[in-house]
Amino acid sequence: MSKVITAIGILLFIGGLAYHFAALRLFNLFTPKDAGSSQVASSIAYGSHPRQVYDVYAPDGAGPFPLMLFVYGGSWDSGRRQDYEFAGRAFAANGYVTIVMDYRITPEAHYPDFVEDTAAALAHAANSATQWKADPSRLFLVGHSAGGYNVMQATLMPGTLERFGVTRNHVKGIASLAAPLDVVVKDFPITRRAFGKAPDPVATQPVNHARADAPPILLLHGRPDTSVKVYNAQNMATALEKVGAPVELKIYEDVSHVAIMLALSKARRSSVPVLEDVLTFFRKYSAD
Repeated sequence: MSKVITAIGILLFIGGLAYHFAALRLFNLFTPKDAGSSQVASSIAYGSHPRQVYDVYAPDGAGPFPLMLFVYGGSWDSGRRQDYEFAGRAFAANGYVTIVMDYRITPEAHYPDFVEDTAAALAHAANSATQWKADPSRLFLVGHSAGGYNVMQATLMPGTLERFGVTRNHVKGIASLAAPLDVVVKDFPITRRAFGKAPDPVATQPVNHARADAPPILLLHGRPDTSVKVYNAQNMATALEKVGAPVELKIYEDVSHVAIMLALSKARRSSVPVLEDVLTFFRKYSAD
């Protein structure tokens, strides 16, 4: 089994941004899942669109547990929440009721649809939290790649969370994994498709919304990442530090864009401490 997982992992590394295709589904199927957690709900609708749904993974035990929203990447044009059970179970096994959401994607959707979906899913989950033994006053967000962008923009852009009824001081921490946070929209086909209709492209970038009252933010990135360059995390950290916001930046050597996400899994966890770094950061603020 370990040879199968390794072979699938190699396909994912080679595939780069294509990780969300069949190889990821196989990886999720074959990789061992963390004990001490279970899926307690599936296909919960937070809106009327078929992609506005989420699954819920919960720790064993009585709770109440903090509530986490996990948002996957996929260039804003693909992805399935079912392929990220390994991430949901990893965080749930460590004491977080974890929401893994789908969101609207291109070409049907465009900015700010996927950002608003992130805020809407968080609000819906918070309103439903007690039925899953979760505490809606302790909210955490984790996103990889495009998903990392979604959680950062939804949280930092003024009024977004509030419009969906989320109280900002209930958001205790954010972890961004290899996210595009400081991109010139016109420079890349992916961003032109996702953001090209925005009247103010500069305002679509989280780096331009750094604010002193931001929740604590952890920025994780691989130095050799060729899909989303490391300057995205570095520039975001600088912008947050400049306004006095709580932020930590950690750059991993020899970690690719896909590997930083796969490291959440039980099969790849020993390669780079992404999960432990996120958990350690969040533990600082869980009881606030």
